Amino acid sequence: MPDLLSRLKAAKHLEIPPPEDMLIEIILTKTFAQKQLNVADNVIAYILPRIGRSLEAVINVVNSIDKHAFEQNKPITRTMVAKLLENVI
Repeated sequence: MPDLLSRLKAAKHLEIPPPEDMLIEIILTKTFAQKQLNVADNVIAYILPRIGRSLEAVINVVNSIDKHAFEQNKPITRTMVAKLLENVI
């Protein structure tokens, strides 16, 4: 155990920052595409600064938007997403 402790202390420590907007945008676009949903760029741009910076947050938002659009039988628009996110936040 002392050997392991000394190795851990000698190891470099790195902080992993949250993903940048470009990566979140790519994940958002890909997640919508996997659900075969066409979402306009302005909708992605609206969502981007309003969600958490994790894969889980992206998936949850996309699932909520998909479910809401399906239940309402309406296309995904910026207005619809704004109302939905307003209720979530």
